[in-house]
Amino acid sequence: MERLRAEVRGVRAQLSQERAERGELERKLRELREQRRGSTQALREARKVAQRDPAVRESREDRRARWLSGDEWVRHEIYLAWVERVSASDREGWPLADYAVGDRFAASLEQLDDQQFAKALRACVDAITGRIREVASREAHPLRAGDGGDDPDVVRPADGAKCWRAYIEQNTPAARRLHYWVLPGGGIELGRIVVHDDTEP
Repeated sequence: MERLRAEVRGVRAQLSQERAERGELERKLRELREQRRGSTQALREARKVAQRDPAVRESREDRRARWLSGDEWVRHEIYLAWVERVSASDREGWPLADYAVGDRFAASLEQLDDQQFAKALRACVDAITGRIREVASREAHPLRAGDGGDDPDVVRPADGAKCWRAYIEQNTPAARRLHYWVLPGGGIELGRIVVHDDTEP
């Protein structure tokens, strides 16, 4: 009988110790959650400050100066825009496929203000990934050789690529458009960022 009581006392002592350890683990877990919450909040605040404060945020000109060629700079900016526009879980379905950068594209991009620049890059990402077909507001359509509905699509004689035109902006004066080429194999070549009235490829 005494042995049984001793076992019960031992079990109770072990249970009491396990409860104390559990309480300590729960306290530590609460502390970690609070720390994480605080870190997340601090990160949000830091991002807000960086977006508001030009002294903290690296300018487009600074990023451009890091690259020797316009082509390299454009590819860097488009990669950043793709990471921003396409969530991690969707990147496999909307990969940043191989694409070409036309000779006049970087210069047309450099002429935009920061807001237009960001919108243009989003349109480029949509075109390169193929998402542009699902974004109705882009209104992507082949560029025609004239104003008439029966005018032929603009096709580049050298390789048979067809020029397409997509909305970057709407309901604003001189709204920007993206001109890009769809190559015979389905690849994309970025042509130019143009204003609404500019219908040259």
